[in-house]
Amino acid sequence: MNHYLDWAIASALTFNLITLVNAQDVAPSELPETTCFHQTPVRIPRNKLLHFDSANRVPNTYFVGFNCDKALARITTNSAAHRSQVLPNTMPTSPANCAALASAYVARFGGSIVSVWCSGGALRAIAISGITEAAIADLAQDDRVEYVEPDMYATAS
Repeated sequence: MNHYLDWAIASALTFNLITLVNAQDVAPSELPETTCFHQTPVRIPRNKLLHFDSANRVPNTYFVGFNCDKALARITTNSAAHRSQVLPNTMPTSPANCAALASAYVARFGGSIVSVWCSGGALRAIAISGITEAAIADLAQDDRVEYVEPDMYATAS
């Protein structure tokens, strides 16, 4: 049963990333330079909080996506220490580190871990539920976080 839930969450996250890539409502001046070489370049607005105005949001459940290796390489312990309130010396570059960061985020900001995805060059993200919007906004300030997006109800059209 848990495998089906993980698959559903991963599918929803993939769908949301595809939707983000195809989004036309973001002005080009708000987009940073792409730092990663994904198969399809993903351009995240400077504001890391995505789709928070959607009517399809699942309350208090969020996906937290981590930066890719190239972006993480620019973060040094000294420069990130003031913005990384949780495990400042840990980078999300391995499954163990992603799981440790997820546990530390939950301990610091509240909520519970739904799932952790961490693969070498692909998706690195965590899903957290039961966390407040204010806490997720604080978590988003971490330099290792690329974006935060609420989980959303899927609708057929």
